[in-house]
Amino acid sequence: MGETLAAGHSDKAADRLMFRSGWVPKSLKGILAGAALLAGLAPSMAPAATLSFEQLRAMETPPSSFGLKTCQQLWYLEQKVLAAGRICLGSERGRRAFSASLPCISDDEKILEEEVRLYLDEVRMARREKRCPAG
Repeated sequence: MGETLAAGHSDKAADRLMFRSGWVPKSLKGILAGAALLAGLAPSMAPAATLSFEQLRAMETPPSSFGLKTCQQLWYLEQKVLAAGRICLGSERGRRAFSASLPCISDDEKILEEEVRLYLDEVRMARREKRCPAG
């Protein structure tokens, strides 16, 4: 901020200098804010109805690939999404598998964002289509 540019320096040089002095070029502000949100570093900047980083990671498997998954993989995915949403898992097997997750806060899936509930519906539909045994 106390630094000045000599005449003839390019805009890129100005951006580098300003970045080192603490000012972030406008073109980078959105990128940096988005990265901070994904990393969970700035929750106060997140919109009210935003998925957590854990939920985003749990849901990174695209529904189009569910047909290629085994029953075990689909069960694990369902439990992973529930645990990331801080839903209390109903089976001892699920609790053991996700014992390192954040503590659960509810048995009711209604606390999950609609996007998460729809994703879980897709996982469960794939399990039914494969005739997987109940969890």
